[in-house]
Amino acid sequence: MSQTNNNKFGVSAALTTPFLADGQVDKSLLLRHVQRLLQQGCASVTLFGTTGEGPALGMREKAEVVDFLLQQGVAASKLVLGVLAVSHEEVLDMFALGQRIGCRRFLLAPPFYFKGVDELGLLQWFSEVLSAVQSQQPEVILYHIPQLTAVPLSVSLIQQLKQAYPALVYGVKDSAGDWSNSKALLEHFPDLAIMIGDERLLEDAVRLGASGTISGIANFRADWLIDVVAGQPAHAGLTPLVNEVLCYPVIPAVKALVAATYDEAQWLGCRAPLLALSDDARMRLVDHCQSFLPAK
Repeated sequence: MSQTNNNKFGVSAALTTPFLADGQVDKSLLLRHVQRLLQQGCASVTLFGTTGEGPALGMREKAEVVDFLLQQGVAASKLVLGVLAVSHEEVLDMFALGQRIGCRRFLLAPPFYFKGVDELGLLQWFSEVLSAVQSQQPEVILYHIPQLTAVPLSVSLIQQLKQAYPALVYGVKDSAGDWSNSKALLEHFPDLAIMIGDERLLEDAVRLGASGTISGIANFRADWLIDVVAGQPAHAGLTPLVNEVLCYPVIPAVKALVAATYDEAQWLGCRAPLLALSDDARMRLVDHCQSFLPAK
């Protein structure tokens, strides 16, 4: 049976991915970051999602990263694997990777290349994927982030998938930043884990039964989000912090704030087509956010 909102998902950091000067993933730096976040109380970390530049990483790289983390003692139960792909082959390869390492939770985005597709086509795509992995019994989190995919997941589509695959559809990550949509998901699906991607909405969503968050801000302010998911009022700085980050390209901005938090400049690099913030933009962002960052 699917989990219910009474079983908290908690805070999963939407990991940003560090790169070496040659463009390869800096696995050692990523490991230290994962260890810090789990020690701070994150329930899990999510690899290869939007914040992690997942679509820019190949399957070989993803497998190498995951294998390295497990070899260094990170438990598979602490990982959520982002699946942001279009072809069934690549999607199923990610599920196979999870099965190999004993990871059960997956953040599954819709096929995002073709726009304006009929909901029936989306239902068929998801159904083909879920049918193919049914024997694996994964816990699948449907990923609603239409501002990037341009492929929204409607309440109707989620309902059909939940009815057809009740043991597989674990929850929904709502990253649309639209309170009316978050509220509708919480009202329609009390037996699904609803994760909120826009941290500004998290406090209100938790009051209505949200199970937690998969959050980019958790890369450097996991403590604030852990408190909110536990039912405490949001820190006064949370909304201003998110608003400031949204004034910049989000992924480079998150990396800049991680770099500032830990004095680790190697976090700044992105994989093309994304670019690191300019020095002026980075210094302006860090200056505006200095009071929001953890004390050193």
